[in-house]
Amino acid sequence: MTAHQGHLYPDLWIAAQQGHLPTVEMLLSKGADVNMTDRHGRTPLWIAAQQDHLPTVEMLLSKGADVNMTDRHGRTPLWIAAQEDHLPTVEMLLSKGAD
Repeated sequence: MTAHQGHLYPDLWIAAQQGHLPTVEMLLSKGADVNMTDRHGRTPLWIAAQQDHLPTVEMLLSKGADVNMTDRHGRTPLWIAAQEDHLPTVEMLLSKGAD
């Protein structure tokens, strides 16, 4: 767990938010849950899609991230990528079966 803006977030979530692919890879290889959530129900895939970190999105999907998992408000990674106008990420998510 890492402190970020006064809250604790799992390290995988922070690495995905920052688009730090080597750290994401290392944490997953050590057994981090690819579908873990923060206190808002956002997964590493959700936050990587929000930040438009396409290589991180691809890595998380290849490791079994749930492309349609929603946050506490029912928003998917596809929803946030579209909301932020991240077209390449939207296209990647759609190609992997996002609704």
